[in-house]
Amino acid sequence: RALFTIAISYETPPEKVDGVTALIRDAIAAVPEARFEFCVLKALSESALVFEVCYFVPEPGGGRYLRATDAVNRRIHAALADAGVAFANAARTVPLRMPPPEAAHP
Repeated sequence: RALFTIAISYETPPEKVDGVTALIRDAIAAVPEARFEFCVLKALSESALVFEVCYFVPEPGGGRYLRATDAVNRRIHAALADAGVAFANAARTVPLRMPPPEAAHP
């Protein structure tokens, strides 16, 4: 079982957010060794929209799990990039405001 999260940018338009589950489902379904289980928008975190993804590799032996994981990750990355869905940055933006000129010098 593979269970992980993907954080996408809040800048992603709602119509693209609505398509993320299908993009991820299709990316996983394209890997013969993997079986899609779910992809849900799990959290609206401080800095990202967080999707939780689960899939199974029914026959994981002989390196098949690692090969499937590699293929799934590459397909998800490509699918999101092609759709214009950006991963969230871990950096935080803090807007700063300068005081009005008259308040700067009493």
